[in-house]
Amino acid sequence: MAKKKKAVLPVAMCDVAGCERVAAYGFRERIYVTNDDSLAKEFIMGDVPNWCKYHDAEQRPLYANKIGDYVPHSA
Repeated sequence: MAKKKKAVLPVAMCDVAGCERVAAYGFRERIYVTNDDSLAKEFIMGDVPNWCKYHDAEQRPLYANKIGDYVPHSA
């Protein structure tokens, strides 16, 4: 019986222009969609940027007023 190979997940990189560091954080924006046919709250994913620890202080304020979640990346 063959062993299963471990899944290799791609490493997220910093999305700041010119930066080649590995991402430490990201933000997943939720955009709520209104639909008259459904009573359920529906949403789509909006902007999904990633950034490294070096750019964290300048990137977080850009998403402070948006609805979504900060996502820590494990390194």
